[in-house]
Amino acid sequence: ALALAAPFTFGSMLRVFGQNQFYLKNADVIERMAAADSVVFDKTGTVTHGNAPEVCFHGELSHHELSVVKTLTSFSTHPLSQVITKSIAGSTHVTVENFKELPGKGIEAVVDDKVFKVGSAVFANAISTDDVQTSRVYVSVGDTPRGHFSIRTSVRENISVMLERLSGKQMALA
Repeated sequence: ALALAAPFTFGSMLRVFGQNQFYLKNADVIERMAAADSVVFDKTGTVTHGNAPEVCFHGELSHHELSVVKTLTSFSTHPLSQVITKSIAGSTHVTVENFKELPGKGIEAVVDDKVFKVGSAVFANAISTDDVQTSRVYVSVGDTPRGHFSIRTSVRENISVMLERLSGKQMALA
């Protein structure tokens, strides 16, 4: 009876977790979770969600340059790039050369013989203006910083209840 109890219990737990959209690779993970003393959250998409984020551009870009930014961000897989793409109205018709996506830095390409960079402040040659309330994505044309997008996403409902339940654990936000 004891030999059957553990597999049956773990199988039942995996089913209940699955019904609540919490998926585990296998039942062995359940035992390891019980011993966890720290929890690390990836902010984008975990603590926050992309439902109607507030996106504002601070700086100066022509209509054409904004179209270029829309095209470049549409090529990227980064969640903030996708938000920026959706926030810029209109269609784009530009020829892009030498497109590069550099993980942890940003994206760059040549359009109309100008190098466009979209990404971190250091990558776009801009001065960072830290704001814990928003995410920032900087834009430069040539070597000249032209501004930044500020993106404010909303925190998931009931996140505070979950954080209270984890209050005995060490928590970090990545």
